[in-house]
Amino acid sequence: MKKNNFTNRLNSAIIILIMIVIISAIALSTTSIINRWSDEVFSSHATMTEIVAHQLQEYSESVLNSSGVQAILEKETLSDKDLFQIDSSLKLLSNVMLSEIIGLEGGFYLKSFDKFLGYAYPTLPPPKPAYGPPPRSHDIIKQQIQQTIQQNRTIVEQHKFDPAIFPLATVPILYHGKVIGATWVRIHIERKLPAYRLKEILNVIATVSITGFFVAVAIFLSLHRRTRNIRLGLETIQKDPSYRFIIEGGTYGFIAESINALVNNLEQEHRNLQKLEKELHQQDKLASLGKLIAGVAHEVKTPLAIIKTRVQLWQHKLTTTGKHDDIVEVVTPETMELVVEEINRLTSLVNRLLIFSKPINSDLSEININDLVHQTINLIKMDNSQMEFIENYGENISALPIDPQAMKQVVLNIITNSIQACKGVGTIRVSTTTSDSGEIVLGISDSGPGMSEDIISKIFDPFFTTKDDGSGLGLSISYEIIKAHGGQIDFYNEPTGGLTCKIKLYQT
Repeated sequence: MKKNNFTNRLNSAIIILIMIVIISAIALSTTSIINRWSDEVFSSHATMTEIVAHQLQEYSESVLNSSGVQAILEKETLSDKDLFQIDSSLKLLSNVMLSEIIGLEGGFYLKSFDKFLGYAYPTLPPPKPAYGPPPRSHDIIKQQIQQTIQQNRTIVEQHKFDPAIFPLATVPILYHGKVIGATWVRIHIERKLPAYRLKEILNVIATVSITGFFVAVAIFLSLHRRTRNIRLGLETIQKDPSYRFIIEGGTYGFIAESINALVNNLEQEHRNLQKLEKELHQQDKLASLGKLIAGVAHEVKTPLAIIKTRVQLWQHKLTTTGKHDDIVEVVTPETMELVVEEINRLTSLVNRLLIFSKPINSDLSEININDLVHQTINLIKMDNSQMEFIENYGENISALPIDPQAMKQVVLNIITNSIQACKGVGTIRVSTTTSDSGEIVLGISDSGPGMSEDIISKIFDPFFTTKDDGSGLGLSISYEIIKAHGGQIDFYNEPTGGLTCKIKLYQT
């Protein structure tokens, strides 16, 4: 439950983070766009007003140098009629020059008269001021014009007063080498700036934000769905190796396709490994069979030779004397007993070899391994009073389907070998436990000298023995019995001394 809560919080945090990133990106992008847009609007209109102002200045000098206007300008005093004539001439010029671009307004200012003349804004709607710029712009324009006259240079600046925004270009007018005034041109740009389109921009931002939010949610849900499908698919593959992912597009599709290819390769490798293990097992069986046949031949050879020798003696005696009574001298009770012992030895060998073909009975019983081992140890204790047996049986050891007689033989073989390794005096520890993976582990340890690794590697080979009177079949038979039960048996030396046998029996 805590893991689910953490996952939900993490998902919510991711969505919030995505939204913050989207909104921040939109805000920064919008601010950058607005600033760039404003700069572009002002720059383009400022350049345009400067060009037109220069054109007015060029053409005004021609008008002022004309004979009619020049004569008026040279008068010491001017009448209203003279001013009207100059204003009309300049206004005609202004109307022509400013009518080419919508929104332009401008005119002239003559220093000696301290008046705006030739004012015109031909493309603007009425009402139109009759005597120069509107009152709120009058002082702003006059101040920049005076600055232009004083510095004898072109000035282009942006002016603002709520709600007007306009670039203003002023260019000095020269008459006989002296600055006598200036031309001015401006254009209102407030309606062309982004601020006046803020509502539209906010609508766009809102639309983009909402769209971005739903896109982010859709992307998140898609990623979450695909991630969940990958996780569920991997869990399904663990239970059903034949399951494969459905291939989709994109990165997750590539991941799914890669997982399918990996699982296919692993499955093929597993089949190849099984085939190889089967072949190796077959070769191992053939090798074991070869060793078994060689051992059987060796074990059978001696008793057969003894029996053959005795029979040949009896046959020779009968052939040479021809008297049946003389056979009694050769067939003594001792020789007959020797033949019978060798025949019994062969019979025992054959019976033990039969275990390799059928190590356990097909009818298994549910037996508690603790009880079986304890009963077997009680039988061994009777004849081994100098051995100390320490038994430690685990609790909750469940019953297993086993062949009790075969399993007793395994325990008997191992403990007998341990007693012989301790030379009849020592300690044998027996324990049962349940591992994390569920198998029952039977451990038998002794206090003997242990074994070399070379001997341990051959300990289950048929007829391999380190004892003078051993047959070398006890541990081979034990191995076959444990293997027939689906278990595993191993020997290893303890670091502190002694040998340990571990038998693992798997619960079904």
